[in-house]
Amino acid sequence: MLTRSVFAAVFVTLTLCAAVCAAPIDWDHVHLVAPDTKVAAEWYQKLFGGEVTKSGPFDAVLFGTNLVKFRKGEGEVKRSEGSAVDHIGFSFDDIQAKLDAVTAAGGKVLQLPREVPSAGFTYSMAEDPWGTKIEILKDKDLLGFHHVHLISADPAATMKWYSEVYGGEITTFKGLAPLPSIKYNNMWLICNKSANAVVPSPGTSIDHIGFTPVDFKALIAALEAKGATFDTKPQKSGDHWMAFARGPEGIKIEIVGRPE
Repeated sequence: MLTRSVFAAVFVTLTLCAAVCAAPIDWDHVHLVAPDTKVAAEWYQKLFGGEVTKSGPFDAVLFGTNLVKFRKGEGEVKRSEGSAVDHIGFSFDDIQAKLDAVTAAGGKVLQLPREVPSAGFTYSMAEDPWGTKIEILKDKDLLGFHHVHLISADPAATMKWYSEVYGGEITTFKGLAPLPSIKYNNMWLICNKSANAVVPSPGTSIDHIGFTPVDFKALIAALEAKGATFDTKPQKSGDHWMAFARGPEGIKIEIVGRPE
């Protein structure tokens, strides 16, 4: 039987989650690390399209509504493969041509194209010159910036956490059962099981991901109620609020308040 105090805590948590999930929470960005951020932004724009821009002090590329930011790496930066944010994905009609272009631009191919007939798509793996793993696939349903791919010891629990905190309906990408996924804006957040220990994202070439809630304070309260730890507590940054929290598997997540 629940005690009054436990019942109250559960009620508050559920109420906060319901309030947050009822309000729109937009996917905001993925933040990569490179020694020269301007060069990195131009590399991604040349290879994958989009528009080179600035996001605050950061060089960035805007792919439709999806932002890829870059910050300067300091010290040793680990490759993204095997980290909580294992890779990012782009979708194109001609995979081989894109792999050839990546190689010519100083990247490398990790896996040649493989077809998944049951799901109706083909995929390959590459890596940029600075250690970020990139899936290049052909998904006729979504071209351009396509997804951010997480790994976890328990993908179902991880995606349940994202759905409870950031909203979105859990489904399976292309009906592939081991890949619980949520579609935010015009991109996928996908997760699959890792056979090895997962490396937290900070210190790797994919440092963090970011969301923008309508109600910044409500989202912070929901994270606190779920016991999330904060690398950077909520604070004012220019005309908006921001914070950095930790999610499952040590992933760093930036919460970006909308401009006031």
